[in-house]
Amino acid sequence: IPKDLPEAEFDNPLGTGTGAAVIFGATGGVMDAALRSAYYLVTGQNPDADAFYEVRGNKPWKEASFSVPGAGVVKVALPKSIYSVAASMLPEAVFTPLDENDGALCTQSINSSIFKNIKAMLIGPGIGCNADTVSAVARALAFSAVPTVIDADGLNAVSNDTEILNQIKAPVIITPHVGEMARLIGKTTDYVNNNRISVAMEYATKNGVITV
Repeated sequence: IPKDLPEAEFDNPLGTGTGAAVIFGATGGVMDAALRSAYYLVTGQNPDADAFYEVRGNKPWKEASFSVPGAGVVKVALPKSIYSVAASMLPEAVFTPLDENDGALCTQSINSSIFKNIKAMLIGPGIGCNADTVSAVARALAFSAVPTVIDADGLNAVSNDTEILNQIKAPVIITPHVGEMARLIGKTTDYVNNNRISVAMEYATKNGVITV
């Protein structure tokens, strides 16, 4: 009975309890992160929480379909192995299937052709954090000459070498939660929580980015 259960600390994976473009995504259990981002850029609205539940999990093959209202042109760059599933769910988007290594984007698959005729880039949702991903993110950021949003695993990928941010030739917006910001500055989540405004301002000034 819930009322008889003792109070306990909640699981806190993001480091806090408070509550485009080219999109780079990856395979695995968080593939829907890239799809959700594409949906938002096409429609300007967030999809339902379980809109892409059919592609969650780690089964080697998934098939699903989904309709997105509205119109727009969004290019989604993602590993070849999930192209058919993602394309069936977001017919409004333009997909760029890329070479991969065990589900992660290969560095050499990132080339200038991906960035032709785009006005913005989003990189990070569901992309993963292995060595190949880190190199691929750095290469994509080096190519980018348009306003760029770095989110989620994109931030984790640059956390070990934030000098990358100073080399980007376009305006950059970062959207870290407390845990991601703690990794970016090498501090604890408690430190970030207790100094949110100063941490955001100092990081933005030091790295020439907009911190949200």
